Amino acid sequence: MSKDLYCRHNRQVLECPECMRLLPVSVWHELSWEGRTLAPNTYYVTMLTSCPLLQYWDVKKPEVAKDTVEGAWAKKRGYYLHYFDKAFGWHELSVHSIVKYRSQELLVLGRIDAYNPQLQTLYEIKTTAWASWQLEKRKSIPRKYDIQQVQCYATMLKAYRLPVKRLVLVYIDYLEICPIEVKFENRTAWIRQRVLSLHNGITRDKPPEPETSWFCTKCPYLSICSAGREYVQALNHKK
Repeated sequence: MSKDLYCRHNRQVLECPECMRLLPVSVWHELSWEGRTLAPNTYYVTMLTSCPLLQYWDVKKPEVAKDTVEGAWAKKRGYYLHYFDKAFGWHELSVHSIVKYRSQELLVLGRIDAYNPQLQTLYEIKTTAWASWQLEKRKSIPRKYDIQQVQCYATMLKAYRLPVKRLVLVYIDYLEICPIEVKFENRTAWIRQRVLSLHNGITRDKPPEPETSWFCTKCPYLSICSAGREYVQALNHKK
């Protein structure tokens, strides 16, 4: 499934003469491809760690989203750089968990970037910019939702009776690699609470409360989110 992308010229990229003049159309098609859609009652761990209102609108109002080349490239860039793990002989793992709710079974899916059985270590790779500066100066990594994600994966992996002794977030940019160890926390109850909140919001047409963060500045639904706009305005006021 493909989606419309808007370029830095504020035009749909496939209709922008400047963008189309220098790069083949296949590049833009690759960026706009979103892959498969989820089956009903199915959720990714990353849907639970991000803003619940964004995930709600992804299901209910996808036509409102203004997706940009910048945002699409950020997602694809992370995917391509994940080939990095193969150089270390690590192995990706798909995991799932079932949350029972009334007569339903809600499926929670995760894809672990790398698991080393000899070291009993779970790795989650994140792409960013100026990794060491964010770590040492700004103190903005490790990010809360990244910690939650890797802790969810560890919780799900333990259900498979695979030993996990260490959780490592690996922040990489074009210059550096910054590994950060994360403490284990059992996220079983947290996963259940988050998936039920999102599921009930979607099935009952009741938007969940937004969770504002710096990523509001990149949110494709900012035009219909008053909380996000207020947050972005406050950020801009501080500059």
